[in-house]
Amino acid sequence: MKKLNLFFTLMLFAVFAGFGQFTVTTVPPLNGGNGSQGVTFGLSSTQTIIIDTIFCTFTGTGSTDVWVTTTDLTGTPTVTAANGWTNLGTATIPTATVAGSVVPIPFNFNYTVLPGVDYRFFVNGNIGAGLAYTSGTLGVAAPFSDGTVTIETGNLVGYGGAAPNPTFHPRQFNGSIRYTILGGLNDAAVLSVDSPTVYCAGTQDVYATISNFGSNQIDSVDVNWSVNGISQTQLKYVGLLDTLNGTGSQSAQVLLGNYNFPAGSSAIEVYTSNPNGQLDTTN
Repeated sequence: MKKLNLFFTLMLFAVFAGFGQFTVTTVPPLNGGNGSQGVTFGLSSTQTIIIDTIFCTFTGTGSTDVWVTTTDLTGTPTVTAANGWTNLGTATIPTATVAGSVVPIPFNFNYTVLPGVDYRFFVNGNIGAGLAYTSGTLGVAAPFSDGTVTIETGNLVGYGGAAPNPTFHPRQFNGSIRYTILGGLNDAAVLSVDSPTVYCAGTQDVYATISNFGSNQIDSVDVNWSVNGISQTQLKYVGLLDTLNGTGSQSAQVLLGNYNFPAGSSAIEVYTSNPNGQLDTTN
């Protein structure tokens, strides 16, 4: 179960999405940018996750490729397949960015990270990878964490330079990781509250999209919702929600009901419970 809230005012709306998908970023406070043609960083997680997108600062256009290894770094790495690194993909960065802003690498990584394993990534290309640390001491890894995923950079972690041997050290990773938590057996989530969006006061239908993030197919799940803290009639969804790796649909849009919204501010909260009639394994 993941909750999703929608807060809106008459004729205005703001969706605070990301439930199901989460992002950990090192920007701010890291703000270097020496363009040293690549940078390494460390990543670990307390749960099984799937990395969807890697974001980074780029000081120029051109191609980039991303590599990963589970072998810890003890000095200048050799980023090659022969040395245990895996190439996750190659993409083209169409425009340069300024230090402190990040852009998504246009490639769907779909890379699984297991809990308790230390991963080391290398992002190649015209990278902004600077010396300065505004969080922590120069040369000491400064972790950035949301409680599930931790990104590390700095001493014996962050190396800058061109592949296969980025030798500049220490360097920092200016970027972000967007990921999905892969649940246990039964794990449902709310992806979005779809409507109402822009509206006038009065009765409006309320739609939301639910999804399966577990390793079991889901054939039923309860969808709970409230408006301005007042619980509404629970919806029991019955239908197949396939797994992340399945061939069927993982998500479904559902009509929760309707509500006579007043003028002014309102807040909708939606969350799932009891997938397959059982406790949600990633609550």
